[in-house]
Amino acid sequence: MGYDPKELKEMKVGTIAEAEVTELLEATLGEIVGDEHWEKFDKDGTQSRDTPALQVEATDEAGHRAKLLIRLPATSEVHPKSTMARWKRTYGAFPERGQLVKLMLDADGFYQLVLVE
Repeated sequence: MGYDPKELKEMKVGTIAEAEVTELLEATLGEIVGDEHWEKFDKDGTQSRDTPALQVEATDEAGHRAKLLIRLPATSEVHPKSTMARWKRTYGAFPERGQLVKLMLDADGFYQLVLVE
C-alpha cells in the first residue's frame, strides 16, 4: 500500500463501524490504569485503585480499536445506571470475547464503543 491522494477519503465524525470484542482484561482499576496515568484518571481523588474492573477492547475489520473500562459490581446484581447494565441493554448480553459491537468515531478522531443511555 503506497500513498495515493486519489484514494484518500476524509472520515466523518459519528461514523459507525461493526466490531468484535477481542480482549477482556479483569483486574483492579489501579492495574488497568497504571501509576503513570492514575493522577489524570482520578482527578478528584474519589477513585479506589482496588476497585474490581473489566477492560473491554473491540476491533473492527479496518483495525480500528476502542477500549472501555467497566467497574465490576460488588455483588451479582448490576445497577440499572451502571456501564455494565447499559452494555447489556445495548448488546443483549454482558461483555464476552467474540461479541459483535459498534464503534463510533468521535470529534477527537478516536473510536468509542457505542452504548445506549
